[in-house]
Amino acid sequence: MKRLLSAIVAAMLVASLALLGAACSGTSEATEHNNRGVELLNGGKWEEAIAELDMAIELNPSSAKAYSNRGYAHRELEQYEQALADFDKAIELEPDYAGAYLNRGATYFDLEQFEQAVADYGQAIELDPDSALTYANRGSAYAALGQKAQAKADYEKALPLASDPALAAHIHESLDRLATAWPSEWEAGVCGAYAELREEVDARGSALDLARTCPETGDCTDAALAAEEAAGHADTMIALLEGVPAWPPGQPWVDNLMTQAIGYRDVNRAMAGAFQASEGGDLASLVVALALGTKATEKPTYLAAKEASSGLREVLKSVYAETGFVCPD
Repeated sequence: MKRLLSAIVAAMLVASLALLGAACSGTSEATEHNNRGVELLNGGKWEEAIAELDMAIELNPSSAKAYSNRGYAHRELEQYEQALADFDKAIELEPDYAGAYLNRGATYFDLEQFEQAVADYGQAIELDPDSALTYANRGSAYAALGQKAQAKADYEKALPLASDPALAAHIHESLDRLATAWPSEWEAGVCGAYAELREEVDARGSALDLARTCPETGDCTDAALAAEEAAGHADTMIALLEGVPAWPPGQPWVDNLMTQAIGYRDVNRAMAGAFQASEGGDLASLVVALALGTKATEKPTYLAAKEASSGLREVLKSVYAETGFVCPD
């Protein structure tokens, strides 16, 4: 999601950068540095642009436009703290400068602080209600928050205002994504299952690793507990998937996801039972045979455990590729 609108913002650079005319600047030299900075920004030369804008600000420290332009360069370099400081200063100097709010909102969007982004975009719209770019950006922030009705309304407001073909195409694509977007409960089911998968992988890996010490200690209790913990995570995966009221039609990976979750639950419970019944024999081969089948018994235990998880990971990766959403880390 991060940097989602970078291409569109770049295409619409002139909407948020400001060329200063000599008549409205403190000094003509400051204006020249600012305008050279804008040219460098348009060329993607961020460090060079900052150097020019530093000079512009030094010569005319009351220029909100120069601060906002420099903030834009810092944002492109992902120097977000400096970017926000520059936009804050620009707004302090010129509270009715819509471009500064637009740029600060885009920075908050990059930082995935979507509520702040919505607030800044809203302020920019109040100051400049005919900006297609600002409506489109706020729509994307609303979409990131899962507020799809508000996102749709903003995209629809932006569309008739968009004179730039690239921006208009972006808005159409965004509306199409909203029309086919998953309901939040579907996303919650898959994202919750993925979070549990990561926990299941860790617990199962621990169980298999602990099994290697059983011949030495004669005690497989810890391995059994780790295997039971892994089974519990698989159970939670199943419950999350079963709790989704209606999966979208024509998605075979859903059945695959459920089938593998059930398989992992059963394998982990079988391992836990084997560990509990064992008195500490050579469990490495037994565990791998139970979990993965006899063909994998010659591989190192933990490596085999990781390989056993790769199938479900690939299923989930395909989910992201097909649906276009990303679960939070």
